[in-house]
Amino acid sequence: MRGVDDVGKADFRLYVVIEDGNRRREPAEQAQTAIEAGATVLQWTSRAASTRVQLEVGQRLAEVTRKAGVPLIIGGRLDVMLAIGADGVILGPDDMPTGAARRLAGPDAIVGVLAQEPDDARTAAAEGADFVLYTGPVMAVAGSVPVPVIAGRLRHPDEAAAAVQAVAQGVAVVAAH
Repeated sequence: MRGVDDVGKADFRLYVVIEDGNRRREPAEQAQTAIEAGATVLQWTSRAASTRVQLEVGQRLAEVTRKAGVPLIIGGRLDVMLAIGADGVILGPDDMPTGAARRLAGPDAIVGVLAQEPDDARTAAAEGADFVLYTGPVMAVAGSVPVPVIAGRLRHPDEAAAAVQAVAQGVAVVAAH
C-alpha cells in the first residue's frame, strides 16, 4: 500500500477533501493542485453525480493520484472505489456498515469512518476501520481510539495545530478552501 508509515496504512498528515460541488475546476485539476501543495491523502466525494459520471471522474482522479503515489479515498461509495481501483473508502452514518465494507474491500484497502461522537469513533475502530475522520472536538477521543484520527471541520490554522498536539495524526481540509 502506498504512503505507509507508522500511523497505519497511509500518511494522513494532510487529508484533502475534493467535493463535487466545487465545479469551477475539474476534480483531477484540484487533485493535482492539492498534491503539489503537499496533500498526503485525497478524498473525493460526489453524492449528486450519477454512478457513470462518478466512475469517469474517479478514473481521472485515480490516474493523477497513482502517478503521485498519493492514496485516493472515495466518499461513501464502495462500488465506485472498487470499480476504479481507488485505495479506499470513507463511510458516513448512512453508508454501508464498517464490517461489511471491510469484508468486501479486503484487508489491503483503506476503510475510514466519519464520526462526530467518541463512541462512534471507537466502534468504527473495533469494526475494522483503518482511520477515523473525526468532526467533533478531537480532545474527546484523545487516547481512546486505536487507529489514526484525522481532525475535520477545522475553521482556523490554530485549530489544526491544537488538534495535532492533542491526538490527531492529521488534519482534513476541503480543497476549495
